[in-house]
Amino acid sequence: PSPRGRRSREEPRGRDAPAGILAPVPAPPGITLSGLREITRRIRVPSRGDPLWGHLPPRGAEAALAIHGADGTVLLQRKRHYPSEIYRLPSGRLRPGETAPAAVERETWEETGLIVRRALLLATIHVIVSCGADTRSFDTHLFLVETEPGTPVPRDASEGICDYRPAGAPDLRRAWWALRRLVPPLECWGR
Repeated sequence: PSPRGRRSREEPRGRDAPAGILAPVPAPPGITLSGLREITRRIRVPSRGDPLWGHLPPRGAEAALAIHGADGTVLLQRKRHYPSEIYRLPSGRLRPGETAPAAVERETWEETGLIVRRALLLATIHVIVSCGADTRSFDTHLFLVETEPGTPVPRDASEGICDYRPAGAPDLRRAWWALRRLVPPLECWGR
């Protein structure tokens, strides 16, 4: 890996990482990329009955997809079981033994039907939730994703995706605030 943790085009990739998926993606207009970031967020919950505690497996990871359009927007999606005002980035848990780049390609296809052209890891967010002496941790790998041109259509009906929306910077702030205002049992989405 390079000093910043990213791979160059010449470096070998894992057996299930598609060729070119870790190639740099040009930033959407108006967005400056300042390199890979690692963020650790520690959350204490009062009891194991807290929805966040129940939502997290003892350990896990997901890929979050900032799929950008030519107009500088990022694709958000809504699922049938979400409250009507909630739109989120497409995302999905990594399967056992699956690499994050392979999950980016799989999740992009399952949730949008789009084919990944290139993806760039923007940040890894380490969430550590503790309750007394017990802890659970979960990593979110945020990728900026460029896809082949196309219209998003979900390929996995079990996901319950019912709408897509392009979002510019103000829309992303509104989506974040909507998540922060959720009430039980969904409030863990906004933490």
